[in-house]
Amino acid sequence: MNAVAVTRHAPPAPHAGDIAQVRLSPDGTRLAFACTVDGYGGIFVAKVGSEFAEMLVPCEGWTPAEIRWSPSGRQIAYRISRKPVGFDESVAWCSSNAPGERGRVRAMCFAWAGDDALFVGDPDELELCKVDTATGQRAKLAHFGLHRSPTYWPRISPSPDGNFVVFTTRDEFEDTTRVWCIERQNGEMETRLITWIPGAEVHVHPFWTPKGKTLGLYMVHDERETTGLIALRDVEGDGQVLYENDLIDASVTPAWSQHTNHIALFRADEPDGDPALALLDCQSGETHRVPLTEPIQGELRFDSSGQLVVEGGAAVHLLDPASSESAEGETS
Repeated sequence: MNAVAVTRHAPPAPHAGDIAQVRLSPDGTRLAFACTVDGYGGIFVAKVGSEFAEMLVPCEGWTPAEIRWSPSGRQIAYRISRKPVGFDESVAWCSSNAPGERGRVRAMCFAWAGDDALFVGDPDELELCKVDTATGQRAKLAHFGLHRSPTYWPRISPSPDGNFVVFTTRDEFEDTTRVWCIERQNGEMETRLITWIPGAEVHVHPFWTPKGKTLGLYMVHDERETTGLIALRDVEGDGQVLYENDLIDASVTPAWSQHTNHIALFRADEPDGDPALALLDCQSGETHRVPLTEPIQGELRFDSSGQLVVEGGAAVHLLDPASSESAEGETS
């Protein structure tokens, strides 16, 4: 069995600190990352392979819990984390080419809305808003009522074609987790409930096919110790079950491949084992472990060339699952 070829990109260490949230730019030429020591440090950017890194934003008493490039790579957004969790729920953004924070808003989650705006979940007004990163102006899109949890974070997932915005909420009193969709109808933005899931202790990860025609809902249910994935074509109907596991998989958003009908995810094969990178065949429903020389963890996405990008840790890993003749550990 041939192991998949892996290319690793690690940024230079600006100082003796912890490197995290390493993200590859959309064009594949730069790395954005955080480097902190006891809550102090900064957000940096460096060219791939360079030994020099430029600080974009200093982190004084907080750490960037999440870093995201804008679609063109001109800007970088980041979620601010302070202790205790929830003390300062904010999202900020900066240019990727010059130092200095450009704006900051109260928010518990975010996603890029094109290149010059952000979708954010406002924890004070309980609204899902769209924020213009040039002016800071915000427009309310939907009510965003939920009960906060440092473990079960809300998520926002706009479709690649821009027709839908999907977001999740949780209700501790009703013990449910809900998935909502914002859609433009006759020039107006309308919100509707897609589905509700029993239990408030559920990690729900919405994600999309590359063209945005099908929504995937990946659900890791801690209380029931199960994992499942359904697909909804055109965000309608009850959906098709693509995957089930009687174990708790990693709470990492899966990624739909660009050119083949496969989904990358981290699957648990043993109750006490670490979830391993695997590919789900959407036609057969079978999963195949990706053969690697050493374990890789991180967030998942496929780039335009079909390479799988694993990022968000101390380095970025690029791999082509098709570079191995076959995969190992076939399960159903």
